[in-house]
Amino acid sequence: MGCRSLSKVKICAFAIASLSVISGCASLRPEWKDCSDLLSAPKEGMRADIMTSDEDAMQAVEVRLNGVSAQCHSKKGKIYMAVDAGLKLKRQLDEGIEPARVQVPFLISLLDENDQPYDVQSIAFKMAFPKNVDTLYPVSEFELDLKQGARAVIALTPKPVEIN
Repeated sequence: MGCRSLSKVKICAFAIASLSVISGCASLRPEWKDCSDLLSAPKEGMRADIMTSDEDAMQAVEVRLNGVSAQCHSKKGKIYMAVDAGLKLKRQLDEGIEPARVQVPFLISLLDENDQPYDVQSIAFKMAFPKNVDTLYPVSEFELDLKQGARAVIALTPKPVEIN
């Protein structure tokens, strides 16, 4: 069968052009690679005790980092890092079974190639416990921009940290 008639030639040319455009766009997308070795959490920052944010029914919540991973790509001397921080949140149902909002604060330090801090960031992951649920396993996703040769250290904190 081939592209012998004029309409078949047009269809074949259009198909080839479309495939070229599609493959060209794919090459413009950054190539993400595992870079979990550029992300760490100190032992002291793996756990935190926080309070729910419902003022009339505040409740203690134990938060634990339950694994972290990162994907990176480089462009123009910067490293763009997409972080997945697995969490375990636990509350005591004997203190309350109602839905409860919670904010999990992170402190992130960016270290240069000499392990000297050059930036500190504070973010918070907001979520809620449904009624009668005592344990949750959410994944907090966030992005970081690092200098070439840098790495990131993340830690949980009991309260959000104000950074000037």
